[in-house]
Amino acid sequence: MEDMFERDFYVNLVNAEFVKELNAPIPLSSLNAKEPRTLRAIEVYLQDNPFESGAFSHYRPARYFSENVAMLWKKVSDATKDRFEAAFKRLNALLK
Repeated sequence: MEDMFERDFYVNLVNAEFVKELNAPIPLSSLNAKEPRTLRAIEVYLQDNPFESGAFSHYRPARYFSENVAMLWKKVSDATKDRFEAAFKRLNALLK
């Protein structure tokens, strides 16, 4: 699901959710642009830049998004919304 979002948007979610655990926000420019999976690029970054405490969990940014969707929705790109719409249309078609 993480790759449905624009990479910069998802990294901002991670930075906001893990603000207390990170030594500094994860810079988008520090992630491997050749790694197609955002989550994997973040995990590799965190191997070299570990949290001060705790561990990364991809569930926490999802929770952060759901709890702050009213504020964040306007920042979700149209391309991201289109990807989610297409995915749900395909899933719904399988139910018929």
